Amino acid sequence: MTSTTERPEQRTARRFVVEAGSPHPLGATPDANGVNFSVFSEHATSIELLIFDDQGTPWPIQVIQLDPEINKTFGFWHIYVRGLTPGFHYMYRADGPRDTSHTGGCFDPQKVIVDP
Repeated sequence: MTSTTERPEQRTARRFVVEAGSPHPLGATPDANGVNFSVFSEHATSIELLIFDDQGTPWPIQVIQLDPEINKTFGFWHIYVRGLTPGFHYMYRADGPRDTSHTGGCFDPQKVIVDP
């Protein structure tokens, strides 16, 4: 099941309902009811979606931990956030192997990632 975690300093004025989402199309795709997010990472072991209400806000208003059993199809991590509208900002946090000799990448779960 998808869970959410936040820092104590974060505002809790708004909570979004999350669903499994779709692996396609890639990126953030809004519709009348919310936004579908999909990102590809073959080697990630976990992904979090961070939602911000303003680009200058230091803390997200909601952090959503994607469950690989529900929110991952092959290498596509996906989630649908019901009630989210254009104008909010988002970033990802990913964890995975730190040995670059095998995958060519190095994951750091302390860093946030802007959607490419």
